Amino acid sequence: MKAIVRSIPTNLDVDQKTVTWVEADLMNPSSLIGILSEGDIVINLAYIPDSDKLKNVTLINNIIEVCIRSKVSRLLHCSTAVVVGNTKTDRINELSPCKPSTLYEQTKLALEVCVLSASLRGLDVGILRPTAIVGYGGKNLLKLAYSLKYGNQFSNYFKTCVLGKMPMHLVPIRNVVEALLFLSLLDKQLDGNILKVSLDLDFQLPTSGTHRVICTLVEDSVTGSGPQYYQANYYSGGSSLVDVDGTDWNAKPSNVPDYLMVYRHVARAISPSFLGDPLPSNFYGVGDTETVCFEFTIDPSWDLNKIHIVGMLLDVQGMVDNASSTTIAQAEYDGYSGNCSGSTDVIYLDGPDNLVVYPNPTSNNLYINNMPENTESINIINIEGKTVLNINAKSIIDISKLSKGLYVIKFNGSEFTETRNFVVK
Repeated sequence: MKAIVRSIPTNLDVDQKTVTWVEADLMNPSSLIGILSEGDIVINLAYIPDSDKLKNVTLINNIIEVCIRSKVSRLLHCSTAVVVGNTKTDRINELSPCKPSTLYEQTKLALEVCVLSASLRGLDVGILRPTAIVGYGGKNLLKLAYSLKYGNQFSNYFKTCVLGKMPMHLVPIRNVVEALLFLSLLDKQLDGNILKVSLDLDFQLPTSGTHRVICTLVEDSVTGSGPQYYQANYYSGGSSLVDVDGTDWNAKPSNVPDYLMVYRHVARAISPSFLGDPLPSNFYGVGDTETVCFEFTIDPSWDLNKIHIVGMLLDVQGMVDNASSTTIAQAEYDGYSGNCSGSTDVIYLDGPDNLVVYPNPTSNNLYINNMPENTESINIINIEGKTVLNINAKSIIDISKLSKGLYVIKFNGSEFTETRNFVVK
């Protein structure tokens, strides 16, 4: 077992032979070369407190790059349950939508996105989200007990009124360690955030010619705040158009503000493309069956409880001949058929809430969709943390002169920063 640290602790048990301590600077990827070996299982606990999002994103990207180059078998990332942000539900799980509000929550979610994106490059990844961890030598409960005993009485009374019934969700450190060991020793792929879909076709009529199948993911009732959620309204003051919730669009303003907008059936991804995937055979008789498989990478911002899997059969003219729709929960209940052909190609679509950089990977131009209107500048940063390109905000960026590798693109405004990752091939 190897423990990679910035500086080796001075209070180590010198007789402990089961752990090899290695000093390395995670902000310098070259210092990690040669430490990891093929087949290693890497558990990441590193986080830079009181730092900006970019430094932590750079740190995790350095770890990911070394893991891929070293051909490790698995990367486990210890995150936190607070990435879900403000939630009105009593219980959260892996399907809960993430809406972080604080910088800490946003940074932790950004790190998860980096880790999950690494699964697209063949790295088996897993993420653990513990709540409040307690254990021997921990300071959080001591701090709370000290404040209750010696703190200001008015302040403690106010905390009791506001937080008195709030569950603390304490998790013993032993449970966290056991969970990480369980994920480490699991003998099957974790698959990160991969959603595998099998579409079953049951032919009721004979068909001939090249028929194609499309699978798409659609999210219902998407809401949000910001100028990208505003919607031009052709029906304002004109003809009637009644929405499913009973509201009439002709009574809404010509530019509908974000707080009045609910986006129905937002297409998130389509596989393999808008043209579809040809079926294995050109002829099917009555009663014949076929199963076609697809794979999608789930974006952590999607609400999986609102996602529908839509399958479409296209006829020889490319028109929709038949279609079906189901929820992820129902699809999990019905089961997945792994014995099938299909494509892993996916086109990820722009919703009203996504700042998108594409294509990814790329070698020439990088295109930007849904860039915030108040973006002032754009930085492109390599895995060593060096800014290699600094430009004014624009929607098309020439990256043909950049070397192959992983980069962070940072969008800067007066009151915000957003980052995305992309690969130059």
